[in-house]
Amino acid sequence: MKNNRRDSRHGGRQKLNPLAVLQEYPELRLTVKKLGWLYKNTFKCLTDFEKEMIFFWVSFLNKCSYCCISHGFPLIKLSKDPDLPAKLIRWETDALAAAQHRTVLEFVAKFTRHPYDFGGNDLARLQKAGYSKKAVEEIILMVAIANLVNRIVTGFQAELPEHLKIVWEQWRDGAWQGEQQLKKSSKEKSKREK
Repeated sequence: MKNNRRDSRHGGRQKLNPLAVLQEYPELRLTVKKLGWLYKNTFKCLTDFEKEMIFFWVSFLNKCSYCCISHGFPLIKLSKDPDLPAKLIRWETDALAAAQHRTVLEFVAKFTRHPYDFGGNDLARLQKAGYSKKAVEEIILMVAIANLVNRIVTGFQAELPEHLKIVWEQWRDGAWQGEQQLKKSSKEKSKREK
């Protein structure tokens, strides 16, 4: 399948467009786009960092490299930690500024991998970690939206550009070296394009 990406630049980096796989399904594409707008603009209990962290973590659990990259770079920007995606993949949760974020990641993992084991105790843990009932509902909705988008992107086999495949593999395999590695990958891409 052809690379599904926008030609525009975002923050000096390629901006991925996971919904490009739905070009032949405009109604579904619009629905998914609206879901994205809703979580970005109407979920007020969660910070932008928490939203990106949840989407990244669900995507990692689902092995959706395309969505991991799409949400990993905003996660880096919001956290100001160029190694955060790689650290999360290695479960180095001490890299998270707030202890409650580890609780969110544990909840997300259980709800994504074992939704049939999900129950009231899981909700209570989030509330005990400091999340309101409304915030917990937003977390549940974020996980559901992320799982939906991951399934669509994976099912349609959206491919990462080569230079981003390298970044993904290094995050995943623990060989990531932060911004230096990103600059190196971008330079390699520029050389190939010449």
